[in-house]
Amino acid sequence: MTRRLFILLFCAVTAMAVISAQSGTLPAPVQEQVEKAATSDEAVAILRKALAASPAPSATQKTHLLAFLASLLEQTGQYQEARHQYSLAANASATVNNAAGRGAVAAPEYLLGAVRCALATGDTATADYVLSTAFFDIQNPDVIAQVKLYAVWSWLCKVETEAEIQQPVSALKSFLNLSSMKSVKPSVLLTLWYITGSAEYAGMLQKEFPSSTECAVVQGEAQVMPNAFWYFLPATARTADTVTVTPPAPAAPVISTAPPAAPAAETASESAVHWQLGFFRNKENAQDLVNRLAKAGFSAVIKEDRRPSGTTYFTVTVPENKEGTMGQNLKNAGFECYPVY
Repeated sequence: MTRRLFILLFCAVTAMAVISAQSGTLPAPVQEQVEKAATSDEAVAILRKALAASPAPSATQKTHLLAFLASLLEQTGQYQEARHQYSLAANASATVNNAAGRGAVAAPEYLLGAVRCALATGDTATADYVLSTAFFDIQNPDVIAQVKLYAVWSWLCKVETEAEIQQPVSALKSFLNLSSMKSVKPSVLLTLWYITGSAEYAGMLQKEFPSSTECAVVQGEAQVMPNAFWYFLPATARTADTVTVTPPAPAAPVISTAPPAAPAAETASESAVHWQLGFFRNKENAQDLVNRLAKAGFSAVIKEDRRPSGTTYFTVTVPENKEGTMGQNLKNAGFECYPVY
């Protein structure tokens, strides 16, 4: 059976909850400016300026600014830099908690944000390290449930053969019967549906969580586009190349103690150099996409990226044109994409 690698939206509800919480805690003048920003680039520039302002923002304000900046960068596909900003937000939150007498404990939502971005770049080593070391003292059952689910997602990212799918799938199935995992059950069901293609899990989502984002995905009511959470998962009963959800807010949104690798450029107003349309672990799948683009009149290239783990990934990109309209041209032709700076 031909195996494809896909983009999978995960923890959509949690991610949007993080954004909602952050948007209410920005300094009022900054929040007003962000709300008026015409583009995400403008909003990123506003947040960076606020972080560099003199006098410096308070520790609490700095934490919120960093977290909101991270969510914007993640939404626009700048995962490495987003991971870095989530890490800074986590460290800043630990400083705030320590000063308040709560101990130097980082906010778990920022830790999970950094894990998410690490997985989005295929960096399972960093994700696994954080998941195994940064949450040892966490008591919140919902956070514990997320950590367990993220660990299985990381496991799935490393799957190389169909036989290797069975154990993580069994782990996901066991989550369905645990009351402690109820808070992440919609995401568990979406993952199982996505991997197995079984209508059973779609039916459970529709019955138990009819208003959830995950249910909207399986019902085809949510638009799919590759600008959120990259996963390298084998889907056994699907032919589409991507599955993610368009967030209903201007920003999207779990730690990494290690410095970021090759962070995105600091300038928020720079122009795209390429438009990325796919990220694969199988070169044949990357070539399939290149062929489809060629038939539509686009000249795409495949770039190989060998990770420290030894795995090679294949990125499909199309160069920006002189007019700066390539992204819109691709979308008009039915190809979802996001900018690479």
